[in-house]
Amino acid sequence: MKKYPRALFAIVAFLSLIIAFGLGMLAEKRLRPAVVNYVVEPNDQNLGKGVIIDFLGSLHDKDYSKAVTAFGGDYTILRNWNPDIAPTDLADLWKNGCELNGLECLEIRNLAFASQPDSDTINYNVWFSNADKITEFKDPQSGASFFKFTVKRIDGKLLVITPPVYVQ
Repeated sequence: MKKYPRALFAIVAFLSLIIAFGLGMLAEKRLRPAVVNYVVEPNDQNLGKGVIIDFLGSLHDKDYSKAVTAFGGDYTILRNWNPDIAPTDLADLWKNGCELNGLECLEIRNLAFASQPDSDTINYNVWFSNADKITEFKDPQSGASFFKFTVKRIDGKLLVITPPVYVQ
C-alpha cells in the first residue's frame, strides 16, 4: 500500500509538468507576435536618436569624454569662451561649457524626429526637464519649449553637430 500513494504522487507530478509545459508553449505563441512588434529597426532615424541621447545624456551626467565621441560640430565658441584650456582638450571645453559658460546640459524629457533633408542629415526636436526633473525647460528669452538638434553623417559616422542650448 505504501507504493500506491508514491506512484499516484509521481503520476500527478508528471501530469502537472506536462500541463505547465503546454501552457508555457501556448503563452509563448500568444506573446511572441506582441514582442516582435516592438523591435526597433536600426535605421538612420533611430540611430540618430541614439547619438543624441548619448551626447546629451553624457553632458548631463558630466561624462564629458564620452560626449566628445558623439559630437562632430564646431568647437570655436567653446574655445573662445575658454582660452586658458588647450584647444585639443575637448572634454575640458565641454566641462566648462556646461558648468561655467551657460550651456544648459539638462536631462532629455522627450525626443522626436523632425525631418531628414538629405540622406546624411537628420533633424530632431528635443525637450528638456528642468533640474527639478518635474517641469519642462523653456528658453527664458524666446519661450521655446523644444530645441532643434541636427545629426549629420561625417566620415560614415552619425554625429550631433548642434551644441546644447545656451542661456545668458
